[in-house]
Amino acid sequence: MDQPLRIALVVALAFWAVVTGPKVSAFQITLFPAAAVYDPDAKILHERLGVDGQDLHVEDFEDNELESWLKTDLEGGAGEGADQAPWVGRYTSSVANETRFGIALSGVRIFGIGVGDNDGGSERISVNGEPPINLQRLPGHAGNGVSRAYYVLVEAKSEDADIASIEFDHGFTLRFDHLIVLQKQVSRPPQEHLPRLVVDLVDGGRLVGEVSNDSVIASVGNGTRDLHPADIYSIRFVEATNHVTIILTAGEKVVGEARFSELKLRTALGQLSVPRAIIRQIRTRPRGKYQPTEKSRAGKAEAMFLADEPAFAGKRLLEWLKVDGQPTLSFGGMDGMFRPISESADVKSVAQQKAEDAIQKIGAKGVPFLVELVARGGGDARDAVKGFRVLGARAKPAVPELLSLLNEPDRMTRGYTLWALGAIGPAAEEAVPVLLDVLRCEPIATDGIPAAEALGNIGPASAMAVPIIIEKIRGRAMGSNIDC
Repeated sequence: MDQPLRIALVVALAFWAVVTGPKVSAFQITLFPAAAVYDPDAKILHERLGVDGQDLHVEDFEDNELESWLKTDLEGGAGEGADQAPWVGRYTSSVANETRFGIALSGVRIFGIGVGDNDGGSERISVNGEPPINLQRLPGHAGNGVSRAYYVLVEAKSEDADIASIEFDHGFTLRFDHLIVLQKQVSRPPQEHLPRLVVDLVDGGRLVGEVSNDSVIASVGNGTRDLHPADIYSIRFVEATNHVTIILTAGEKVVGEARFSELKLRTALGQLSVPRAIIRQIRTRPRGKYQPTEKSRAGKAEAMFLADEPAFAGKRLLEWLKVDGQPTLSFGGMDGMFRPISESADVKSVAQQKAEDAIQKIGAKGVPFLVELVARGGGDARDAVKGFRVLGARAKPAVPELLSLLNEPDRMTRGYTLWALGAIGPAAEEAVPVLLDVLRCEPIATDGIPAAEALGNIGPASAMAVPIIIEKIRGRAMGSNIDC
C-alpha cells in the first residue's frame, strides 16, 4: 500500500473514532487574525484583544535586553522593516521553529503574543507542559498561501493553574512580537445594553432591533418632556394621528405625541427606516448589562443582541454559558484531530453540572439567542457551541440559520458555526450536503477540519465524508486538488 493512501486510511479511521478521546486542555486559547486586531498603537491593540485598562507586563523584542521575568532562547531586535511586520515598534524576535517562554512571575492568568510565519509549518502550543494543541485547528489561523499573522491569547480559568510556561513547536521560521502577561485581571464596572425594541406593524408583521438611547420617541406634557427608549415600556399609536398612548417603565400610563416620522432601527438585517404610519405598537425590553472586555473581545462596536435571551433561576442564558467549569472545545494535534465536542472524559464539576441543568431547562427557547452568539463571534461564539452541545437534538431548529452563517467572510465565525452544527449531532443531518461541500472545497487545515469534525458528530448520514477525506489527503500528498 502506498504511503499517501496509508495516511489517508489512518485519518479516515480516526474520523469514525470521533466519539472517543478526552479533552486536551482546560486553558482557553483564542487566535485573533492580524486583520481583525492589528494596530501599531498598542493601546488600540489591547482594546481589541479585550485586555485594555489592565496592568500588563510587556516585552516588545525591540532590543536584545529582554525583560528579567521572561526566560527564552530567543533574541530581540531582529527583522527590521515592514517585510517582517512587527506588531509593535520596529523589530521582532529572532526566527525559530520552536521555542519556550518561561515566566518568572507569580499568579499569571493571561499570556498573549503576536506570531508571524510563512505558512510552511504546523505550529503547536503547549501550556505548562500539557499536551500540545495544533493551532491550525483553531478559528483565526488564517493564511494566504505565503504568510500568516495572528495573535495568541491564553487565559487561565478559575480552576486552572497559573500560567508558568508556553511552548511553541512544529513551526517554520516563526517570529514573535509584543508578548503580554497579566497577573491579575481588574474587574471593570458593567455597562448597560441598549434596550431591545419590538416593533409591531399595522399589517401584522414584526421587527426587532435597537435605536440609540438618545433617540426621542415621544413627548408628553405638550412637548415639555421628551421620552427616550429607556423611559418607555410600551407605546401604542393611534391610527392616522400623531397621538400615542404610553406605558412608562415606572408603570404610569400617559398620553402624548410621537416625535419621529421614521424610526431608524438597527436589526439583524441591517439598518432599516420604518415609517411611523405603518407602526401599530412599540415595546421596549431591557437587556441587562455586559462587561466591557466581553464587548471588546467580540470585535464589535456595540454589544447587540436581537433575539430574546431566556433565563432560569434568576440567571440569563449567557451567564449560565459562562459559568466557570463549563467544558471547552477539545483541540489537538493529528492524534486528536477528530476529538468530539459532544463528550468529555473529564469529571463534571458541581458548577458545570448545575449550569448544564439550567441550559436544559431553558431548552429550545434559547436557540435563537445561541445563533446570535455564534454570529457575534469571539468568546461568545465559543460559549454558544457549549450551549448547542448541551441541547443537542433540541437545537435542531437552528440548523437553517447556522447554515446561512457559513457564507460569512470571517473565518472564525465559520469555524464556530461548523462546530455548532457538529454539537447538535445527528439531528443536524440536513446540513450534511453543505458540510460535504465545505470539506471538499476548503483547505483541510482551515474550514475543512471543523467540517470533518461536524460530520463525524452527525454520524452515519455523513458516510460520504470518508472518501472525500481520503481523496483530499491523497491529493495534498501528490500535489493535486479536488475539483469544486
